[in-house]
Amino acid sequence: MLKTKIKASSIANLTDARYFAAWGVDWLGFDLQTISVEDVKTMKDWLEGPVFVGEFGVQDEQRMEEIVSFLGLDAIQINMFATPPHFLKQEEIQLFQEIVIETTTNEDNIQSILTTNESLVDTFIIDLSKNAFSWNDIINGTVLGLDTLNEWCKNFNILLDIDQKAANWMQILEQSHAIGFSVKGGEEEKVGYKSFDAIDNLFEALAIEE
Repeated sequence: MLKTKIKASSIANLTDARYFAAWGVDWLGFDLQTISVEDVKTMKDWLEGPVFVGEFGVQDEQRMEEIVSFLGLDAIQINMFATPPHFLKQEEIQLFQEIVIETTTNEDNIQSILTTNESLVDTFIIDLSKNAFSWNDIINGTVLGLDTLNEWCKNFNILLDIDQKAANWMQILEQSHAIGFSVKGGEEEKVGYKSFDAIDNLFEALAIEE
């Protein structure tokens, strides 16, 4: 059992899916841009426990609704440029929205996304890892700044996607006020095998001793 909420994202193989499910993450996110709907269905049938999330890129809303229905998804994720789909108003489906932070990120633009979509988005994911930003970059004000992140985390449900080599995960949670972390899966080294050393460090730091 873990001390905070965790979403495993970008899952594209059963090895990742089983590993994260065994650690008791809250959500399993399947990258529907790199894996077929049929493969997701097969993996989903093998697993139980976490909430299953379909991660969409640019997708026609009707096709998105068809996939959600076919897979029996409880949640979906959209990118920062997407508009929350209208069918969510009729369905009890959780919505995640990913916001990728870049060197040129305009904080006012991010604030606008958060404020505009807060009535439909259950949880926002602030992705710092995609452009290799560290926690020190936040502390030093290289990107965003701690005050800005604190304000967002106090007003919205936010998961942080940050470099997995970070030293003190609980300190990051306490300083940011985020509700948890988003971590990414990746390619297998060979079929059925993959090293999880970096993520093991995170989970071992967040594990509740029994």
